[in-house]
Amino acid sequence: TIVGGPAWDAMDDADRTALTDVTKQTSVCATDAIIKAENELADWFRGQGVQVNEVDRAPFIEAVKKLHNGEAATWDQATYDRLQAIE
Repeated sequence: TIVGGPAWDAMDDADRTALTDVTKQTSVCATDAIIKAENELADWFRGQGVQVNEVDRAPFIEAVKKLHNGEAATWDQATYDRLQAIE
């Protein structure tokens, strides 16, 4: 969830904290639901006799990192680093 500057600025600290907490809780719930659905779908495919390949994402992540901050990037390194720190 993104809140525009004027709306955020109009909130008091308690409302900001409440919104931040709810957003974090909701993102965890949504992530868990997506992972569960993806795993169930993979199991369904396996049940249909389809080979489902599990891939190691780390090499791909490393290979594309240099593309994230090239000349075409619309963000600076600090913004990129902050986004990468999100869990």
